[in-house]
Amino acid sequence: MTSRLGINRRQIDQRPTLRRWSSPAIHGLATILTQVLARWATGMVLDVGCGAMPYRRTIEEHATGYDGLDIEPRSSAVLYVCSVTEMSPVPDAAYDTVLCSEVLEHVADPGAALAEIGRVLKPGGRLILTTPFLGRLHDEPHDYYRFTKHGLATLLSAVPLEVEATTSTGSVASFLGHQVSAVLVGATWHIPVIKWMAFAINAAFVVAPGILIDRLLGPVREKMPLGYVVVAVKR
Repeated sequence: MTSRLGINRRQIDQRPTLRRWSSPAIHGLATILTQVLARWATGMVLDVGCGAMPYRRTIEEHATGYDGLDIEPRSSAVLYVCSVTEMSPVPDAAYDTVLCSEVLEHVADPGAALAEIGRVLKPGGRLILTTPFLGRLHDEPHDYYRFTKHGLATLLSAVPLEVEATTSTGSVASFLGHQVSAVLVGATWHIPVIKWMAFAINAAFVVAPGILIDRLLGPVREKMPLGYVVVAVKR
């Protein structure tokens, strides 16, 4: 049974602007990922584990086409309903870009998932991948891994995909702030009026300070990142 927090979270995820300001962790990831997508998301794009498709609008501003894939159709616009480790409905070398955001940690065999992504990418195509490094247990029992940038590079090289760029997203302040945001916003979103008060308090006193503190952490951020955004090319 889906919890009240889960139901509220899905409702917020349907609205990209609200979603970004619902947590310092989400804000940090969305800010960097939007910039990366604007630069690298070209041609036909496959969004693997697309969920509520929060980045679809950004992708469609820069790419020629967008298709969604998920293990369950959480949006009516999902084209492929299958697992990332078994994307048999997707033809070989069909996509110029694949986005896989905050999915790999929920896959029991990440190597198999990356191999499938490599298969559906055209030669010269790019994978835009985001994964957490700091994160509480979530979506249990399907929460298996946390990744370092070195581990990701090793997994990608076996596909083979070559890392072109790696950017860290947030740090300790965003991680801790996310836990507060999850309760403050997630637990009140179904309550009229109260939800907007909670959202405003969260944005002003949790999200904004979390982002600022992480920016000031400097070297700590590099050693304790919230997660990574990786761009890798299929040679």
